[in-house]
Formats: sequence, structure tokens, C-alpha cells
Amino acid sequence: MTKSRTSSFIKVMLFLSAIVGLVAGMYLNNRPDSIRDIPFVFVYQNSMSIYFEPIIYILVFIEVIKIRRIRDAIDVRNKTDFVLDKLIQLVVSEWAIFWICALVPYWLLNLKTSFKFGTPTLGILILGLNMVTMLLGMLLLLSAYKLPYPYLILLLVLAITGGYHYGIELNCFLPHYSPIFDPTYRAIHQIYF
Repeated sequence: MTKSRTSSFIKVMLFLSAIVGLVAGMYLNNRPDSIRDIPFVFVYQNSMSIYFEPIIYILVFIEVIKIRRIRDAIDVRNKTDFVLDKLIQLVVSEWAIFWICALVPYWLLNLKTSFKFGTPTLGILILGLNMVTMLLGMLLLLSAYKLPYPYLILLLVLAITGGYHYGIELNCFLPHYSPIFDPTYRAIHQIYF
């Protein structure tokens, strides 16, 4: 890849990450006022873990596979560490752009109802752990550059993200944030979303 093609590819990937983040922010912002709570919308509704995070994972995977095709030329020039450093910078930039584009529109339009069901401290902690899990999954995708079966890495990252979301976030963290996320509490008090 020439320098101009590489820089245009990087710009396109960053732009796509921003678009996915803006679409996520606008999609999640389109909720009734009674349920506009950040952990409810970003975690409990499953939209981030099912739709938007896998799209970003696929974008990162495309980048890694595109660079993997020229791995031999990179190895001959002893630039593997340089390329991996640039990929890490790109992944962290995409992650930051995605979350900024997803959260800023939501907070600008719903500043007063950001943490309606629970305390802001636990809400920010839940959202922060979700963000860190996504970043670690994106960085794990970079191992597809060297491993023989790169598609298994993508499946592993999707499984880890799904397991964290359904096993830990929904069952452990959200009921501590607010009892309204506990299925037993909702059944007793006849609360339906």
C-alpha cells in the first residue's frame, strides 16, 4: 500500500467509526423520557453489545486483515513493531472516536436524566467497564495479524464480549446499580419495559 492509499484508508476507517458512533448515539437517544437512563439505554437494551460494538470489531478486523496480506513485505523490512504500534494507535483512536460520537449527542440532549434509576458513580463505573472491555476486545483483534486462524480471534472476541455483557453486566452490575434491573424485583412490582 502506498502512503497516500494508507492515509486515505485510515481516514475512511476513522470516519466510519465516527459514523457508527453517531448512529449509535442517535439510535439510543430515540427513547421515551421515562427510560432515558444511560446504563439502561447503553447496557440493558443490548443494542451496543449486539449491534454497534460488533460493527466496530469488524472494522478493526478488516484493518488487521488488510495489513496481514502484506505481512511478508513488512517482515523483510523489519517494520513489524512499527506497524503494530500504528495499528494500536489506530485502534485506540477508533475506540475514542466511537465513544465520543456515541455519548456526546446523548449527553447533550439528556443531561438532566443521565442517571435516573441509580447513582451516577455506579452508572459511570458500569459504562466505563463496558468501554474498557470493548477496548480490550479491539486490542485482542490485533493478534489476528500473527496467528494462523484470524477468524477464530474475531469469534473469540465476540464470545468474550457477549459473555461479559450477558453474564456479568446484566446479572451482576445492573442489579447493584438499581433494583429495577433485577428480574425478581420487576416481577414482584409488576414493572415492564
